[in-house]
Amino acid sequence: MDSYRTEDEQIQAIKNWWKENGVSTVLTLCVALAAVFGWRGWQDQQQQKLDAAAVTYQSMLEAFAQADAAPDDIKIASALYLADTIKTDFSNSGYAYFAALLKAKQAIADEDFSAAETELRWVIDNAPSGELTTIAQLRLARVLVATENPEAALALLNLATVEDNDSDPLAAFVPQKAELAGDIYMSLDEHQQAHEMYLLAQSSAEKAGIAMAPLLVAKMGYAKSYL
Repeated sequence: MDSYRTEDEQIQAIKNWWKENGVSTVLTLCVALAAVFGWRGWQDQQQQKLDAAAVTYQSMLEAFAQADAAPDDIKIASALYLADTIKTDFSNSGYAYFAALLKAKQAIADEDFSAAETELRWVIDNAPSGELTTIAQLRLARVLVATENPEAALALLNLATVEDNDSDPLAAFVPQKAELAGDIYMSLDEHQQAHEMYLLAQSSAEKAGIAMAPLLVAKMGYAKSYL
């Protein structure tokens, strides 16, 4: 009887505890489960979105390749539509920046330099990596030269702030930027500045372990002949 009474008292104690705390315990458990399943659901949703972005991106690459191989208005329009879809629906993914670069490339081919500038400035303003930003800057500088705005192109290249830092991941872009700046200065008949930029392209290429192109050597000699 003592044993039964003890068990009975234990059961009653549990009932009393549940009466006092049961509702809050259930609510806490429900909140915890909702958080777990909500997190898993969000992860699944993000993965599905990433998968969809990858499929659309691959379709866009194929569309641009077909447009390059045999250009026509329908193929180009299809490629641009897919690029716009990626930029709109997957704007926070890396695919969006490459879509913008391809749109700019097509705009340059169509000599629509205003559209190209819009896409390239979008990449510059939004790209998460310095490498992508620099690629867009180089391409935009060429667009600005084509639209007869060389001063803006030189300001965009911003070689006045180049530092001697071999560990900088952007150092590999200095030869390209310097050579382009040299070309711009040559077009402005500013031969001293052009020669200095070509020298910078040469020295930075050597530091980066990049073979100097014969054309750059020729440009250096040509600029020097004016000095």
